[in-house]
Amino acid sequence: MNAPRVLGSWFRLLLLGSTMSGCGAPSWRSEPLRSAARGSESEAAERLPANVELAPGETWAQASSSPSPALPTLPIPSCVSQEQSLLAAARGLANEVAAQRAWEVSDVIARLRAAGGPFVWPRVWTLHGAGLDAREVQASLAEWLARAPPIGQRRCGVVEVVGAGGGRTLAAVAVDALADLDPLPTQVRLGQWLRLRARLLVPTRSAETVLLGPRGAPRTIPTELRPDEVRSVFALDQPGMWRIQLLLGTETGPRPVAEAWAFVDEVPNLSAARAPAPGESLSAPTGRAAGRNLAVTEAERRDLLFEMLNAARRSEQRMPVRRDPRLDQLAQAHAEAMRSAEQTAHDVGQGLPSERLHRAGIDAAFVAENVAHAASLGRAHRALWDSPAHRGTLLEPGFSAVGLGVASDDAGVWVCELFAN
Repeated sequence: MNAPRVLGSWFRLLLLGSTMSGCGAPSWRSEPLRSAARGSESEAAERLPANVELAPGETWAQASSSPSPALPTLPIPSCVSQEQSLLAAARGLANEVAAQRAWEVSDVIARLRAAGGPFVWPRVWTLHGAGLDAREVQASLAEWLARAPPIGQRRCGVVEVVGAGGGRTLAAVAVDALADLDPLPTQVRLGQWLRLRARLLVPTRSAETVLLGPRGAPRTIPTELRPDEVRSVFALDQPGMWRIQLLLGTETGPRPVAEAWAFVDEVPNLSAARAPAPGESLSAPTGRAAGRNLAVTEAERRDLLFEMLNAARRSEQRMPVRRDPRLDQLAQAHAEAMRSAEQTAHDVGQGLPSERLHRAGIDAAFVAENVAHAASLGRAHRALWDSPAHRGTLLEPGFSAVGLGVASDDAGVWVCELFAN
């Protein structure tokens, strides 16, 4: 049997937060964050959140970079520092929660990028109520942060908004920084040479710079790895929005550690970041993509995900992949395992993709996996398409088969796409 080769795709879409509403004795609980959007599930899968636009007075940062230290708003012992971009993201989130407006995790990431923050995998915490005890607020925030041990340097942004009636809303956005990025311009010219330089905060075995343009598959740029930094030089050859992502080879596999958005020959805007993915429109007619619609079977969701996946491949002239029942079984088991663990990861106790295939006796030259947790199947598909590493896996021409897993809960769907040749 050939030993499977793993193509890494590491991403986290939806993380855990603490919420409380009302007044009186606090009742802390942990649950997946979810959108408060109203309307049919098919509408929720396609609608662009109106509140994602920048607030009056907010402007796009001229460059993406870190660190950008800010004066702390609340003492957080486990955080190395508070960051201006994380504070901006937390402020936008707090205002949405205070106004009881719909929001999504993608809103938080968009505000983070607009503020020049290159951080990835943000964790989000919110608290809303009246008569909140300061010590209990601090204890809840500390307990939330302690659930995931820090990797690299933990950095935070915490904001409090006080409403007209005295109600308080707190929001925190926390990240684990594994590298700090020198400034990369937000607005550039077609063909302009750009230099990426990042200072390493953790040991690494490899480094890659991945460019994802408005169309087409991502491309990897040769990246120089030095003892304490990485460097690459490149030019962007299409007008529109680009995602520039730095991946490091860590002890747990390849991991994105920094991402910048650059706009070529156009003014920075959020509409480009919210464009539907090819195939996403298939989720609109019947609402089958709704993760919270329990009348829809998980088998139907897997079928729909398969349609969207191949539609995306055809949009870039890739041959469609076929379903493999053995891969389906493994992918479904992993989606259910992620749901049980409340963690989006490639290993939640059953091993990495290559190990799971090996135990099942499946012979594959190489294998890759995309995983996601989102409010709907359409949103999960878009998030994977918008991720450089995941789009590369989705469009890999060498894959001939795929297994799909979809597990639903009250917050949405857990998705696993297991590819092999």
